[in-house]
Amino acid sequence: SRRAHITLAIVYFVYFNSAYVMTLLPNYLEETLGWSAVEVGEMFAWRKVTEAALMWVWASAADGGRERALVRVQFVIGALALAALPFTHSFHGVLAIFVVAAATIGCGLPLVDTLAMQHAGVAHYGKLRAWGSTGYGVMAGVAALLGIWLSYDTLTSLAPWAITGFVAMVASCVFLIPEPGGRARKRPPLSEIIGALKNMELLAILVLGALHWACQVPYMLFLVALCKHNALESWTPGAAVAVAVLAEVLFLSVSARMLQKRRPATWFLIALGTSALRWLAMAHASSAAAMIALQVLHATSFAAFLIASITLITRHVPETSRAQGQALMYLLVFAAGGVLGNVASGHIKQLFGVARLFELAAAMQLLLLLPALLLWIKTRPSRVQEPLLSSQA
Repeated sequence: SRRAHITLAIVYFVYFNSAYVMTLLPNYLEETLGWSAVEVGEMFAWRKVTEAALMWVWASAADGGRERALVRVQFVIGALALAALPFTHSFHGVLAIFVVAAATIGCGLPLVDTLAMQHAGVAHYGKLRAWGSTGYGVMAGVAALLGIWLSYDTLTSLAPWAITGFVAMVASCVFLIPEPGGRARKRPPLSEIIGALKNMELLAILVLGALHWACQVPYMLFLVALCKHNALESWTPGAAVAVAVLAEVLFLSVSARMLQKRRPATWFLIALGTSALRWLAMAHASSAAAMIALQVLHATSFAAFLIASITLITRHVPETSRAQGQALMYLLVFAAGGVLGNVASGHIKQLFGVARLFELAAAMQLLLLLPALLLWIKTRPSRVQEPLLSSQA
């Protein structure tokens, strides 16, 4: 329904407003609260460990028609926890807040994705999800404008307040999502999702995707630090992310057409190659213009990878286990990959500096090209099969 589409678009938009502001938090923790890069990396790693431990539990409970009710519970509890963030300065205090938020809101996106596919259908999911990317980019643009007048440290000191406000808005909006149509569904057996993991292409993309995502973490955690290291203006990170998200939105808007032309394994190869180029060039970007221009590669390094992964999930996981399928992707790729990336990034930055961190991320992406190429060759005959995207939810 129109109401469902509008409400979900708002939920995605505001949710990813807060997701962008979260990228400003590491600088706040380091410069304002005096944390080390290792402490920052460890805290974000604990966030991902918590998500990994509980995401499957939430998804398993949701499959069968309980997605909407559980999303409401998640966001209310998470919003209440994050309300204390602006007033908490100790490591263990902030860690406790992040663990509660990760256990609730951090596990909510797979359920929101499932609701979006139930209302809009798999073929139109990319367009609806693009509102989240737009929200991320708009917030980055706002940060870039504020960076014209504010220093890095002043700008990032606003992050805890912004995160609290945006999450409270999302918690209010999720109560407006209508119930999807159709009959009530029984909870699917665990064997459905386990059986899906027997598909080699799906399993390989999830495992390689986790390593790919680990290489994306320096961009999400330490873009501000890299821009400071390269002596770029304080508005540069916001402008760079805004361009990255614009590229992402453009790709998502034509994702159905792109996936008809190229298989998921092909897009994954492209994602790895362009990511390697992106991180290496960013490490040595000497001007704001260069740093910003490089973010056009976000269209393939992230958006193409995301849509390819979701396409394989919807192809190989039965509809009755859709929430568990989405959770599977978030668990193996974003949670496990995030834990690895957060811990490694914090230690590497502390030991070798932020520029070397991005160089090593580029090297890792190049190493992943070999197994990804083998997967592409192994699954090549499947390209003559049925279309990758179905018009059905």
